[in-house]
Amino acid sequence: MSSGEWQTDWDFAIDSFRQKLIVEEGLAENTVNSYCSDIDNFKQFTAQTGILPHQVEQQQLAEYLKLCRRGEYSSRTISRRFSSLNRFFSFLEKTGKTKNPLLKLDRPRCREFFPDYLDEGEVKQLLEAIDCETDRGIRDRALLEMIYGCGLRASEAAGLQATAIDWERGELRVRGKGNKQRLVPIGREALDWAERYALNVRPSWISSSGSKFFFITERGLKLSRQKIWYIVKQTALQAGLTDVSPHTLRHSFATHMLSRGANLRSLQDMLGHTDVKTTADIYIHLRDEVKTAHATFHPRGS
Repeated sequence: MSSGEWQTDWDFAIDSFRQKLIVEEGLAENTVNSYCSDIDNFKQFTAQTGILPHQVEQQQLAEYLKLCRRGEYSSRTISRRFSSLNRFFSFLEKTGKTKNPLLKLDRPRCREFFPDYLDEGEVKQLLEAIDCETDRGIRDRALLEMIYGCGLRASEAAGLQATAIDWERGELRVRGKGNKQRLVPIGREALDWAERYALNVRPSWISSSGSKFFFITERGLKLSRQKIWYIVKQTALQAGLTDVSPHTLRHSFATHMLSRGANLRSLQDMLGHTDVKTTADIYIHLRDEVKTAHATFHPRGS
């Protein structure tokens, strides 16, 4: 396809953007799909007027965002769409195809977004709902303790390798978004349950070919991200809790850290956020709401 077709074909521009996110930035499939879905939504909006990627101006984007507000989308959804479009047009600008028309538009504020999290009692209720008399229960307890104790995403827990735990130092080597690696301290409870699973359960599940992943199924296969979501959801139902996901545990980790005095820079490093502003935008409003006077940071880390 010639360079001129960038100007006449939305699909080509979006597909090129998708390839950049996958190949150059190493973003997860779900993240890439989310970006491209937002851009495709704007593409549908442009179909009414027939404007092409290089013809988009600030006015059209302002009208699109206004339409999103009238459609009663949450401010979080609108803010996400703005970010996706800003990234897309920045990509096109770097290729010399067009100017980024979003540069002079103010980013929509995400006022009403408060991340869902469990209080400390609810976390205890969730973890204690697991039947730890079974091998599967021991694995699930280790899994949830690790997600909560280290602030992991479900994809990070799924991709955790068996060699990622430094048992002596109590540290976890996590490979996060963009294939970036970070070290996260492991609290005592998470480390104890991980060790119990590693010594008493995992060896009997490893298939003849072995497995490089830490969390596996009874057949020795990698525990998928979807299966991890299912485990958390089912455990929450058993505990009498609703709307709980792996990300709820990640938010709970961050909220409890902040409430016990952790600073944003440390939290940014542990969560794997590229920019401390991202951490602040999501969690800073929780500081006064949940802050308490505790001597240690994490409720299960001391």
